[in-house]
Amino acid sequence: MSSDYYHGTLIGAQYTIQEKIGEGGMGMVFRARQESMGRDVAIKMLPRLFAVLDDQSHERFDREMRIISSLQHPHILPVYDFGGHEGQPFIVMALMSDGSLADLLLNGGPMPLTDVMRFTRQIAEALDYAHGKGIIHRDLKPDNILLAGQSSGRYNAYIADFGLATSDGSSRITASGAVVGTPAYMAPDWVHMKDPPTASVDIYSLGIMVFEMLAGRPPFLSEHPMGTIMLHVSEQVPDIRAHRPELSAQTAAVLNRVLAKTPGERYPTAGAFADALADALHEPGDMVSGWQAADADHYFYPNLWGLMIMQAAEDVLGPDDYEAMMVQAGLADYLDNPPPSNLRKQFPFEHVSRLTQIIYEVYGSHGLRAIGRQAGHKSFEAGLPAQPAIAKMSRALINAAADPEWAGVQNLARFFNSVSDQTVECEETDTHYIWRIVRCPICWGLQADEPLGWLAVGVMQGAFQWANGRMPRVVETRCIAMGDEHGEILIEKD
Repeated sequence: MSSDYYHGTLIGAQYTIQEKIGEGGMGMVFRARQESMGRDVAIKMLPRLFAVLDDQSHERFDREMRIISSLQHPHILPVYDFGGHEGQPFIVMALMSDGSLADLLLNGGPMPLTDVMRFTRQIAEALDYAHGKGIIHRDLKPDNILLAGQSSGRYNAYIADFGLATSDGSSRITASGAVVGTPAYMAPDWVHMKDPPTASVDIYSLGIMVFEMLAGRPPFLSEHPMGTIMLHVSEQVPDIRAHRPELSAQTAAVLNRVLAKTPGERYPTAGAFADALADALHEPGDMVSGWQAADADHYFYPNLWGLMIMQAAEDVLGPDDYEAMMVQAGLADYLDNPPPSNLRKQFPFEHVSRLTQIIYEVYGSHGLRAIGRQAGHKSFEAGLPAQPAIAKMSRALINAAADPEWAGVQNLARFFNSVSDQTVECEETDTHYIWRIVRCPICWGLQADEPLGWLAVGVMQGAFQWANGRMPRVVETRCIAMGDEHGEILIEKD
């Protein structure tokens, strides 16, 4: 089948083919223009083996497509129309231009937990909806999860290709008795299946995709398709912690259950699996921050600083989003038991790391910096009056702006080093005071294309504003998150 053959072709009396945008085992996908609605759509031309050759096949195709097009769910790709062109069936669908989950995995490897949880929940809700109507997908895989939302930086998932589904476990578009699927995502049920497939095969496939999102690769792979299928049948599920050591034993247990060899041992619904996964990923019992290097020691902030960071995050994000970020970071216990307002060095850097990770993934650097500034302001406006030592050192920093010996900057650096496990060195130039942060475990292991010393920058600005209302320009020119050996922050003089 040549894709050029269809260029400019009128399909179904109202769809004009523009270009081919995809191809797979179940046919070619084209971008087409539907002038009557003033919109672009996606048209899948099914392979010749799907050709409608007789009345019985035509009736089956028509019946199946009417059922599939009736699926109206926010995370199921809408089917607008269907028909035949020169004896070849086609399906008209909504056009998604941001690629697929397969593209995301290919380009990015293991995914952030926030994305894993969001995609899992969206796919699970769509599956439960379809299963409730007797529709089983049968070929759930990353290629069939389309994405939208790249412009906002927050993808959403949409299940496509329900055209391979069965309705009520009976008739199907594919040839009678055919097993259609992708070995890496196929449940072991298919090998000895005598009865029509159940929803459990989709739930298993979702479990495989979740494992791949977490690990960057599916759990079972062989050089040959049949070898992969037999691994599903005979091999135990690999421990996800071999790929993501920071995950909990509970997460591994959830994946073991959803990928059980026997359907009856799996979760009864996709939603039940999504709930169990969310609970496991939020379980802090044996989780180590994914932003911490494996050989890193544990470092600590004063409790007061941790409290101010959390309060600043709540102020900037709002109570609902803040609670969601804390839950996703595995820090939900702090919602009811916040750190005390003292200077005892007990608040773990890794807890800041978890919160930093989630906020940066969802809100980007602007969100982090806003929270950093607010944390600085809160520290110096609310916390410092009750902490004379910090207030004295903060005023010393401000006074140093006119002090050629810049003793205040040095004293404040020494103070930071004494009350936390942060290590700060300082220098002075004609135009700037320089803070060089040698130990900055806030973003352990994080690689970024921009500096992320958000908290230190915010605290510096907050210190000056608290003391005399002046807001100097504070910038970070080097950052450990960017691969530099240390962070370097410049405080502009008057």
